[in-house]
Amino acid sequence: MKKSSRKAVVYLSAAPATMALSGITETAYATEGDDASVLTAGCPSYERFNNNYVCTSLSSGALFHSKGHSGATATSTATKYTKLSGSSITAKLGYTYKGTTYWGGTFTQASGTTKTNTWTRNDYDWVCNSTFMNVSGQGNFQTPVASC
Repeated sequence: MKKSSRKAVVYLSAAPATMALSGITETAYATEGDDASVLTAGCPSYERFNNNYVCTSLSSGALFHSKGHSGATATSTATKYTKLSGSSITAKLGYTYKGTTYWGGTFTQASGTTKTNTWTRNDYDWVCNSTFMNVSGQGNFQTPVASC
């Protein structure tokens, strides 16, 4: 354990953050200022594993977005929310495609669980999209844009 001048932080390799798309498995490493609970969810402070795999740290977990080609003419995008703490939420996950936001079904999520939605478009050149989570009573949370 190392200590920063601001607070004690455990510096360790987070569990691999695996998304639904094949070939995307990255390990987050702590950097100065990373909170240990956020690293458990797998999102480093720089919010980017590579151009096609990004995340956003939230107070109760982390929201992830990955994108890749799932066939010769298709592109898939996945949104994953890992909830580490707090009371249960009612939410839905979504993504953008050519300026329009599309939403998955509504779910209830408890602390210590992960929810994932994956969508595929028959558009090999689908670029510059981000993903969202809408939490009832709290609003929208967004990941950085992946792959522009």
